[in-house]
Amino acid sequence: MKLSTMRIRAALPLIALVTCVAVLPQTAAWAQPANTKAQPLTPPTPPSGNSGDGAGFLAYAFGIVLAGAMLGVCFFPSKRGHQD
Repeated sequence: MKLSTMRIRAALPLIALVTCVAVLPQTAAWAQPANTKAQPLTPPTPPSGNSGDGAGFLAYAFGIVLAGAMLGVCFFPSKRGHQD
């Protein structure tokens, strides 16, 4: 038998042991008892206050500036010169 095959066969029990040690804590976590004092779910409440704080305006202004910059780049002349 080759030396590499003997090493693999010798390592198989160690691999199996490491796998079992890694899996056993997970099965213990799955077996946790459920919380019996669970609170009923309630929908989140919206924030109270002035909703016109300008955040929407900033988003639209940024979008318009970004779209203008993208459109402006399209109109840059290409330096092709005599190659046309």
